[in-house]
Amino acid sequence: MLRPAIIGLAGVILIGIGTISLFAVPPLVEERIQESLVLEDGSQAFSLWKKAPVPVYNRFYFYNVTNPQAIEREGAKPILRQIGPFTYEVSVEKVSIQNNHNGTLSYRERKSWRFRRSLSIADENYIVTTLNTPLALTLALIQGASSTVRVLITLALDAVTEGFFIKRSIKQLLFDGYPDLLTTFGPLLNPEIPASSGGRFGFMYQKNNTDDGEYTIFSGVNDINLLNIMNRYNGKPKLTYWASDLCNSLNDSTNGQMRPPFTDRSPPQSIRIFSSDACRVLKLRFTRTHQPYPGLQVHRYTLDSTNFASWREYSPNQCYMSRLPEPQPSLLYTLTRPQTTPIPTASPLQSLPSSSSSSTSSPSPHSDPAIPTSSSTPTQSPHPRRQPNVFQQRHYRRSPFPSGVFDLSACKYGAPLVISQPHFLNSDPVYRKSVVGMMPNQSEHSFWMDSEPMTGSTVSLAARMQLNVAITKGPAMFRYRNIPEIVFPIFWQEYQFAFTSDLAQALVDAKSMPHLVSSISFYSLLLAGLILAISSFLVYIIPYLRKHSLEINGKQIQTNISNRVSVKDDREVLSRKASSNSSEEGIDNPSPVSIA
Repeated sequence: MLRPAIIGLAGVILIGIGTISLFAVPPLVEERIQESLVLEDGSQAFSLWKKAPVPVYNRFYFYNVTNPQAIEREGAKPILRQIGPFTYEVSVEKVSIQNNHNGTLSYRERKSWRFRRSLSIADENYIVTTLNTPLALTLALIQGASSTVRVLITLALDAVTEGFFIKRSIKQLLFDGYPDLLTTFGPLLNPEIPASSGGRFGFMYQKNNTDDGEYTIFSGVNDINLLNIMNRYNGKPKLTYWASDLCNSLNDSTNGQMRPPFTDRSPPQSIRIFSSDACRVLKLRFTRTHQPYPGLQVHRYTLDSTNFASWREYSPNQCYMSRLPEPQPSLLYTLTRPQTTPIPTASPLQSLPSSSSSSTSSPSPHSDPAIPTSSSTPTQSPHPRRQPNVFQQRHYRRSPFPSGVFDLSACKYGAPLVISQPHFLNSDPVYRKSVVGMMPNQSEHSFWMDSEPMTGSTVSLAARMQLNVAITKGPAMFRYRNIPEIVFPIFWQEYQFAFTSDLAQALVDAKSMPHLVSSISFYSLLLAGLILAISSFLVYIIPYLRKHSLEINGKQIQTNISNRVSVKDDREVLSRKASSNSSEEGIDNPSPVSIA
């Protein structure tokens, strides 16, 4: 009796373990999968991280200027026509990888571009009319130079420049570059500018087969929650471009390829990625969850509106200040301009209040308190003079750009380069109104990233940015006096990649593995437990039934025998009684008696 009970107890225990495994196994398997994501030499995750396993495409869309002469001579509004895409396949590989033996890896990311004619609208020799960017950069830099240098370069510009708009091929504008004497003026105007261009200019010149600096990231060995999180850039724990640690911080940012697994069931509301091109960390906001592939659920993140918000609308952006100088009149302009007091006008680059709203000298609620307002009669403030803000002490742009663009001058040697979303998507209307041809579209021009939660892998990405030049010529050049001071779009580009169907299916299999293992464990243990429980029941009940059946059959046999003996005895008694009665009746009454 003891053995069947033990078998039955074992079956019940197996059923219990199977039920527990249904809930306990998935987290354990997920933990094992996450441990396999650690970036260690020789692991599958390391090889996928080292070299991008999917094709990466970089598409360029240029704005062709259709009325260059009217802009330069009459100050007409620029009419632009988008031409593209010009598609390049990008090979991305991490090189010079070094294990620092403290849970971090250092590496450089080498990129090489190869033109793909089959994915482009035309070949690289296609000619476009575009802004003379070296000239625009020189006009901005000249305003911070000394009077002597300004006069000399101003005279030289008249002799060497083609005009404010030029015609160049896509190949020249991007990777090949083209000869331009103005590139030699840069180091003269700003000694920080390296003199390594060889007298050529191109937006991607000397970038092919190069890297953008040294990254140091956490490998996840000590803490999986730090996987691929940046620790240093170019050997420094923070950036040095901006005015405070808040804007220079690299905390919790990645390069966008992968990030730590999401341990919580609900996705984080924002993530941070570092962009060396933007010289900063960008914040992406969670928007929705969707399935780009059958069975693969991902979280979509899009560029947060606060990234390019003016600090007047979003105060934490105060530390992203500009190095574009205030316009300074030159000797040439002083000699040529009329000797009358000009009416001050606000540049479209500056978010200044309208002068028609008030005739008094009281400051606008949006004006910078550190900048004095113009007034014919100075007034004595009853309060102590306010100390200049630290940002105005270090950076000297008078007024910020309206929301929607980001000024790169602080990290580009004072060059008036400004980035935005393509076609000024989600930007202040002033930018779209200053040119003709902007048609922002959320589906075609937004910046987004899809992240798989369990592994932290970036399944697909569309990083879209537009490069603009802030034309800030000042009074330096009489020849270009009619050029509008606007944010001029040059081109926009897109970095795009997506998992192949094979990689997506592998990720789906990995995601289903915890539930598959738990289901197999549960049903296997449940089946084994039921078999043992049923076996113990049968082992116990069959002998019992057999014994009980024998006992019942034995009683029936005993009853039948007893009944037969009883009948026989009754017959014998009756026979004896009949004999006795017949003897007596034979004397007195000799009639026969029959016995039944």
